[in-house]
Amino acid sequence: MMGNSEMSLKEYFEDKLASREKDVAHLQAVLAGKEQDIRDLIVKYNGLEKRLEALLASQEKLRDLEEKVKSLGLDANLVKNMAEIFSRPQRQ
Repeated sequence: MMGNSEMSLKEYFEDKLASREKDVAHLQAVLAGKEQDIRDLIVKYNGLEKRLEALLASQEKLRDLEEKVKSLGLDANLVKNMAEIFSRPQRQ
């Protein structure tokens, strides 16, 4: 038979064990929530990464377009200058 002190120790450790089990269950729930938060952040990150890729591609296309516009402007200026040269009265 168990004495009073043995019963008290048994109850104490049973209470501690039950408390620990509750703590573990709570921490598992918190962990599951954090895991979901991480998955959500990964989805957001992937979306942002795709948007960044699209932005960089658009920026590259814009630079190409700017270069074409500059080139056309230079070509137009060259044609204008050549036309002025040819349209000037010839001095002899």
